[in-house]
Amino acid sequence: MKDNTLVIEVKGQYDKDQVKKDFEKLNRFTKYYNYKKGLFLIYTLSKYEFISKIKQHKDLFIEYTYNKNIIILCKKDYDSKIEEIYLSEILK
Repeated sequence: MKDNTLVIEVKGQYDKDQVKKDFEKLNRFTKYYNYKKGLFLIYTLSKYEFISKIKQHKDLFIEYTYNKNIIILCKKDYDSKIEEIYLSEILK
């Protein structure tokens, strides 16, 4: 595959095992299948709530520390703004 732009995973709830599977997929597509970016969207947590959950299970996600192509978008509810952070920033 050439010149792929974006692979996306969307979640409504945080489940560490499912999030790990999604990060594995985003990592694989951006690392091996030439996708420029991986996007993980969670629409029930703020950025800070999501970061807190990831850090609680940091050992599950540490292998993605060096992938700078996975973007996290968080939107807690309808009225909240979309918040962005790179996965590599959370894990450093």
